[in-house]
Amino acid sequence: MKPTFADEATWEKTNVLMQPAFIRLLDNIRKLTEEYSTWKSSYQENLVWDAAISEEERGRIGLLQQELKSTTDNDRAATIEQILETLPKPYPAYEWKLERGEEIVTIDVWELCYKICFTWDYDPSLDRPARVDESLFEDGEVDWRVLDDKAKRLVTEILSQLPTLSHS
Repeated sequence: MKPTFADEATWEKTNVLMQPAFIRLLDNIRKLTEEYSTWKSSYQENLVWDAAISEEERGRIGLLQQELKSTTDNDRAATIEQILETLPKPYPAYEWKLERGEEIVTIDVWELCYKICFTWDYDPSLDRPARVDESLFEDGEVDWRVLDDKAKRLVTEILSQLPTLSHS
């Protein structure tokens, strides 16, 4: 679920934080699951379409993409690329998968990034604008130490809620 923003400044600050949050999140997931968890951790990327894009249009785009891959005519390839540039594109969604035997837990990575970027009371189910966690900035720049600490706390919290997490 995409968050809503009260204003452009909040969106811009979130935009600045998302890539660093994503990097610190993935690094902490890797470190903490390797060190402390009996769960196998992996990622899966999915492409997600905006809900306003019809199945018909998605199909048309898919056919053009297939034709682009298979065509040997450079002029036709250039034409298809031009057409595709004007059409909607899916956005990547990432899932963190935790598996142990038959048990599987799937967590939306973007939602975790939002929880890092926003104040601790962020709840995507509530219909209110997200608020950027201002403690993640120092002198207008991303404070990587604070960001890393928050990502680590979030991952630790998630792993602690899994059954039979083994701590060393």
